[in-house]
Formats: sequence, C-alpha cells, structure tokens
Amino acid sequence: MLIKFFPNGKGAGAGPVGYLVAERVLAYDGNRDLIRDANGQPKTVTRDPLPEVLSGNPERTEAVIDASRHQWTYRAGVISFADTDDPTADQQAEVMDQFERLAFAGLDPEQYEVLWVRHAHEGRVELHFLHTASGADDGQEPQHRAARLPRRLRQPAGCDEPAPRLGRSDGCRARAGGAGHHRGPNPRPGSRRAACLDTGPNRPRDDQ
Repeated sequence: MLIKFFPNGKGAGAGPVGYLVAERVLAYDGNRDLIRDANGQPKTVTRDPLPEVLSGNPERTEAVIDASRHQWTYRAGVISFADTDDPTADQQAEVMDQFERLAFAGLDPEQYEVLWVRHAHEGRVELHFLHTASGADDGQEPQHRAARLPRRLRQPAGCDEPAPRLGRSDGCRARAGGAGHHRGPNPRPGSRRAACLDTGPNRPRDDQ
C-alpha cells in the first residue's frame, strides 16, 4: 500500500476534480509516456471500470476550492493498493477513515472538504483524495497541513502485501504496521465512510 501526494495544489477546482471523475483520459504506455496517433495527436482511452465517487460531492468540492482564499487551494494524492490485493469495501473504508483521523486531527468534519474517488482501471484499487479547507478552517493552507499527513497507515487485515518505505521524492509511502485492525462496517461518528460501503463500478452516485 502506497500513499503519494501530487505536487500541484494551486488554481481552480475544475482541473483536479475533472481528472478524478473523467471517463476518458490521455493514454500512456508502460513507461508512462504519452501515446500519440499517426498525426502526433495524443490518444485517449476510456477508463474501465469508470471512476466511482465514494465520499464527498465533486461539484461541492470544486466550489469550495474556487472560493478558497489561500494561495494553495487544495491538496491531492492517492492511496494505492498492490495489484495482488483485493481489498473489500470495509477495508477501503478503514484506510480512508485512518487517513482522515490523522490528516485532519483536531478539525471538525465541517472544517474541511474531502472528495474520495476510486480508480480501478489500471488493474489495482486506487483511492484518490482531494481536500481543501471548508468554512472556518484552522488557518493552515492545504499544503501546510499535508506536511504532517500520515506517513504510516495500518495495513488492513487481508491485505498482506508489504508496503514500501517513505520516498520523499515522489510522495509519502505508508509502511504496513503489523497485522492491522479491521474496524468493521460501521464508520466512526462524523466520518464520511457510509457511501463507500456499497461497491461496484455501476453504483449510482447517491451522495451528489
């Protein structure tokens, strides 16, 4: 299991939100080089399965980012499972809940906005997060708070692939901290995990 923070974080919300929920994206080869057609134009592919919003609302997140008074308006990243893992909905919810407990310690849920979107089109589960301050925040810009975001998450029970150590050059890599504790299907009070407990690429986005 790997945690990576993306270097971008300035500007309007349309770009980062659009990337998370887009059905079609630029096509890359195994070396992450852009694939072009005979005319030199970038090719696109359809994500299969399509992205799935697990928690939060894309339109609301975009609006909060656009209304931010900070220079850095958002922070984005991904928690990626190994391709040999097949985490259940409860295990994914556990990881997301751990992340929020550590990342937003001391804040009420009303003080931050976080959007979680699952990608699985590359053959593994990726939990993408996009967050910003919401309402009466603590005065910290998103990238300042991200500096103390979790560098260690407990590996969910049943996901046995050891996670690599931290590599600051490309983000934060969370290392497994033991066998793990499976928190069960009930999210903590005030968390936003309920939307995650139904899985499947065709689940309707009933939280929007």
